[in-house]
Formats: sequence, C-alpha cells, structure tokens
Amino acid sequence: MDMHLKIGKKSLSFFLLMMCITAVYGANYWFSNIYTNDFMALSALILSVIIFLIFGCRIIRSKFRAAIALNLVMWVAGIIRAMGYGLPFTIILKESCYTIVPLLIYFAFRPLIKSVKDLNGFLHIVLWAGIICNIVAIVEMSFALRGIDILRMDVFSKLRNGTPRFTIGETVIVLSFLLSVSVLLDKDISKNRKGIHLINIALTLINLLWIIKTRTLDLYLLATVLMIPVLNKRAKKRIRILLGFVVVVILAFVLMSDFIPALNSLIDNDYGIQMRFSMISYYLDFFRSHWLFGAGYISANPYYSTYSIVAGPFGRYYTSDVGVIGLMFRSGIIGLMWLISWFLGGIKTLRWDHSNVPTYYDLMMKLFLLFMMFSCINLILTDTPRFPYIAIGMLLFESASLFSVQNKQLSAENLNKEGRRK
Repeated sequence: MDMHLKIGKKSLSFFLLMMCITAVYGANYWFSNIYTNDFMALSALILSVIIFLIFGCRIIRSKFRAAIALNLVMWVAGIIRAMGYGLPFTIILKESCYTIVPLLIYFAFRPLIKSVKDLNGFLHIVLWAGIICNIVAIVEMSFALRGIDILRMDVFSKLRNGTPRFTIGETVIVLSFLLSVSVLLDKDISKNRKGIHLINIALTLINLLWIIKTRTLDLYLLATVLMIPVLNKRAKKRIRILLGFVVVVILAFVLMSDFIPALNSLIDNDYGIQMRFSMISYYLDFFRSHWLFGAGYISANPYYSTYSIVAGPFGRYYTSDVGVIGLMFRSGIIGLMWLISWFLGGIKTLRWDHSNVPTYYDLMMKLFLLFMMFSCINLILTDTPRFPYIAIGMLLFESASLFSVQNKQLSAENLNKEGRRK
C-alpha cells in the first residue's frame, strides 16, 4: 500500500468527511454548542449536499440495492410513526438524521471513488485520521489527569477506575486499526511501508485500554483479530479450529454477561446487569405491540412526552445498550430486515472472485464485516455515534471491484504493447 498521497479535490473531500465523523477530533465544542453526535450527523449532511453541488449527483448501480430501498422505507415510516406522538417536526427530522445521513454520504462519495488511486487516497485519509484521533485523545487524557480539560469536552463527566473515559472518532479509530492490521499481515507489502501502520496499532491499543475503556468494544476487536488465522486458508486446520473455538468462548462470555439473568448472583447482583435485563424485557414487549414500524423517530429528551417511552418506567433505559433489540424497538421488523440486507450486501461482495483484490484489502473487508456482526450484540452500527460505519462499509465493499477493473486495463495495455511489437 503506497503511502504517497497527493492532496487534490477528492482527497480534500475525503479529509473533510473524516473531520465531520470525528467531530473535528473532539474540538467541535470550541465553536458550537451542538452535541457531538448531532454535530457529526449535521456536518456530514451539509458536506454531502456540498459534494452533490460540486461534483453532481449520479445514481450508481449498487450491490446494496435492497438495503438502500429498506433504508428509505425505514426512514419514511419512522417519521410518519413519530408524527403520531405530537412531536415537533424538527425534532423528528433530527432524530431521523442518523438513518438518512449515511445514505447521503454513500451517494455523495461513491461516485468520487472511480479508480484504485482514488480508493488509496480514501484509505490514506482514514489511516491518518485514525492516527490523529489517537494522538489528540492521548494528549487530552494526559492533561485530564492533571485536572485540565484542554479540549473542553467535559471529559470529567464519565469516569472508569477513577480516571476520565471518553471517545474521539471511534468509527475512524476502528477502521484505521483494521486497515493497519491487514496491511501489517500482507506479505506483498514492503516492511518500509508498514512502519506507520505499526505505530497506528500501538496508538490505538493505548487509546482503547487507557482512554476509551469500553470492555465490549475491546472484546469484539480481540475476537475479530483472533479470526485472522481462521480466515486465512493457508493456516493449518487445527489452528483455525482452535482459534475459532476461542472466539466463540469470548463472544459467549460477552453474551452471557449481558443477557443471562442467572449470572447476576455470580457478579454480586450487579445493578448495571440487572438494568440491562430490564431494558431487554421492556423493549421486547414494546416491539411485540408495534412489530412492523416500531416506535419511530421519537425523542428521548426529558422535555418531550416521548421521553418515558424511550427511557422506560425508571428513566434509565437506553436503546444503544441492547444492540439489535434497540433497533427493533425504534424501527420494528423493517429495521431488522434492513440490517440483514445490509450484511447480505457485504457478504455478496466477499463471495466474488477476489483473485485481483490485494491481500490486505480482502482481509480488511472480512475483518470489518466480522466486527460489525460481533458488535450487533450490543454495539450495533445504528447507534448514533456509529452511523458512519454504514456508509463507509458500503463504500469499502463496493470499491473492491475497482481492483479487477484496474487489472483488466493493465492486461489490455500489455496486449496492445505486445501487438505493436509484433
């Protein structure tokens, strides 16, 4: 993977997208009072519209046709459903942004990635955005331990083990980490080009363990990385079986820790676990009564009447804590169908003949899809901080075909040269 990057209009557009979905690396509060996730969605929406105006709007055939159609149905149905609660229309639109903005990002940026060169530019921006996120987070944490919130992110509001816990650009951090791991394991890439990826992996691990401190995120990434030998057909069968078993044990641990009530007594009747079980029961009961469209895009803000519906009878429930069940609560069976179709679109791309796709890119796609599947247990990609996964995943999967196009063009050029020599 060539690290040389020329800054052109497209690369600038990719860089601005990374700026949006990292909330300008945590500094958005310097010039706005908008909540971080809302800032990400609003700025990405505005940028997508600007890209449409500059480069034009083109509809490109997609392997995610079913997911795109269901996305639109889910968005419209969610708005109509929410209007029945008497909420202001502006609030409903705000809540629905996290469903429609990924689609706008995809339509805006998909036509910009026309060649392998464009794709490499996009990947370089992802890599460097991840590195910057890690560095900024480490700097912020270093000052926070001295009582200084240098980015004014209110990092002292959430603590774990007595130290601040915060996230800057989670989506980009994970994407760049999976990219770096894939490049590092590609034997076709020279060691000189792997140095920056090794640095990124080290910085990401520091960020995950010291700053973000989300146990399930760490476990899902660990389970994903452990699947690498399983995905590698050249690995010995015994190793693949052993590591596959280890991954199943890790995921079973996460699943049981969050969803099996019998474990309460084993963890000293942990209040958070008990609350999680209560959430699941509440949201499933609501889904059974509103199974088609769910609750719609209703607000969890205490100022609105729908607060008690989203937050539950105790005002302590969060749809983001229960993964797919939270999606079913909000979007019903339509949302579940959309999620399944999104994964099927990704799986279809993996089933193509990838003989022309570089090893690192093929592995990165597989790791990304596995991570998304694992995280659906309780860190689902439809949670508000993670909406960029939807669009960027579609961009990465569909761009794999560009390698085949490039190889065909090179083959045609070689044949023409040989014909001229003859």
